[in-house]
Amino acid sequence: MGFLNEQRGLYVADSEFKYYSEGAYGLVFVDRAKGRILKVYRARQPLPHSTEVFNAEVEAYKIAMKSDDLKKLVPEFFGARTGLIIMDKDGTDVTNEFYPNLAFEAEFVPGEFRKISFAPESEQKQVMELFRSHGINHAIDASITLEGEKIRKLIDFAIRENVPRVESLEEGDE
Repeated sequence: MGFLNEQRGLYVADSEFKYYSEGAYGLVFVDRAKGRILKVYRARQPLPHSTEVFNAEVEAYKIAMKSDDLKKLVPEFFGARTGLIIMDKDGTDVTNEFYPNLAFEAEFVPGEFRKISFAPESEQKQVMELFRSHGINHAIDASITLEGEKIRKLIDFAIRENVPRVESLEEGDE
């Protein structure tokens, strides 16, 4: 079935980033030639909350890039991006649906991503402890790729969990 946004043909203007997937807070665009993704936060939560979530995720990437142990478990981080323009396949500017200054670029990791709960319990525990030892305290709902029973790559992690206010949730969100 897929996401509605998949059918909209979304892309980032003046780039080769095309819609790839989405999560609770943002859409992911991919530039396959460069081997990079661009995560852009949606304007569904209030800006202060989305900014907190974005900053917690970016800070976690910065920490991971400084650790040899973590660096091999996460996509390479290329930094925050600003001033993006998001278009649909009809050429309509839909940037107002996003926070175009809350975006970051990272390595594209091909493969099937599953929630961390799919990894063996001992592997989950070891990886979670490693992340926590570096101050990355939110990876409980991270997505992973596996190589056998080992976590190869992990995405969707942050230095802390930022829970949205109940009144700011849209109908159908969890």
